[in-house]
Amino acid sequence: MGYSIKVLSSEEFEKLPYRHTDIALGLADPKQNTAYVRYSAYPELNKYLIDHEFEHLLEEHGTDEIDGVRYK
Repeated sequence: MGYSIKVLSSEEFEKLPYRHTDIALGLADPKQNTAYVRYSAYPELNKYLIDHEFEHLLEEHGTDEIDGVRYK
């Protein structure tokens, strides 16, 4: 199974079925091999968040993890 990274508007991001979407900038769900990033108006920040969440998907031992989901 491959990896998927989705960049979402704030409204879409906060509707995701995860606990901390109201305060997170991104999250990675390694069980689903999917990461979600809250879109910002700053391309450099978007790139950083995408890279960061992808790294979370690749981690053998999760960091920033709550209930199996890795947050930024």
